[in-house]
Amino acid sequence: MLTKEQPPAVRFVIDEYALRYPVGEASVMDAQLEHLVQVVSDGLAHVQVVPAGALPGIGGAFVLATVDGRTVGYEESTSHGTVLTEERDLHRLEVIYDHLLGEADSPARSLERIQRVRNELWKT
Repeated sequence: MLTKEQPPAVRFVIDEYALRYPVGEASVMDAQLEHLVQVVSDGLAHVQVVPAGALPGIGGAFVLATVDGRTVGYEESTSHGTVLTEERDLHRLEVIYDHLLGEADSPARSLERIQRVRNELWKT
C-alpha cells in the first residue's frame, strides 16, 4: 500500500493525442480515462500530459525502467520493440524524457485535462 509520503513508483508522460485517439467505442474510452483518473487519484501513478502538438517529431512510445539497480529502456515502433541497454541509447531516451517533462502540464493540470477530454469526447 502506497502512503501519501511515498511517491508513486510508476510515472507516465502521455501525449494528449493518446487521450483523444479512439481505441474502441466511446464507452471503452470513457472507462479507460475513468480508470486513469482513479489510479492517479489513489496515488498509484504519477501522470503528466503533454498538450497536443507541443513536441512534434517524437519517434514513438518508450519506457525507462530500473531493473535490478540498472536502467534499461524499451522503444516501440509499429513493427517491433527493442530493449535498450547501451549508455548512449539510454542517454538519448533520458534527454527526450526531460524535454517531454518540460512541455508537460503539472500533475494537477494533467488530471484536469484528462477529465476535460473525457467529458468532451467520451462521456456516455
